[in-house]
Amino acid sequence: GELLSAGYALARRNLRLLVALAAWGIIPTQVLGVVSMLALETLGELSITETLTLASLAGSVLPAFGQTLSFFALQIASVNLIHPELSGVPTDARSLYRAAMGRMFLWSLFTLGAILVAIPLIVLFPLGIFLAGRWCMLFIPFVVERRGPLASIRRSWKLTSGNWWHTVIVL
Repeated sequence: GELLSAGYALARRNLRLLVALAAWGIIPTQVLGVVSMLALETLGELSITETLTLASLAGSVLPAFGQTLSFFALQIASVNLIHPELSGVPTDARSLYRAAMGRMFLWSLFTLGAILVAIPLIVLFPLGIFLAGRWCMLFIPFVVERRGPLASIRRSWKLTSGNWWHTVIVL
């Protein structure tokens, strides 16, 4: 309860910054997605299935990118508001989005690598569940504390140490 109360108080105190920061990434990509979808639908040279496929792809990929980028920027901003010394990024939209872009690319590569590692873990299901419980906190040290992949794994391991059952049940 105290954690939720503190989170709501933080959001209320910084509502203008958080809403503006979210809008900075979401609104332009939503507009670009709709415009590109409409532009592709008017092409008469492609077959209807090709046009609809391209339009739906453009209409969904661009907004998804904007939402993901906004999520990264909001995560860094939230940590800055709680503990300003941790990330060292100024709390203005341009700096936060610049930091988010850099971390998003690395996170994408790291996620791709994790998926490739996860495929054999599906075969070894119990080990996969155990490691998923221990590695579920990878995002926080990777994005917020700007640690590398291996340091993030070690940090996640420390954060979930002694709390594996609780963490897996919550997940």
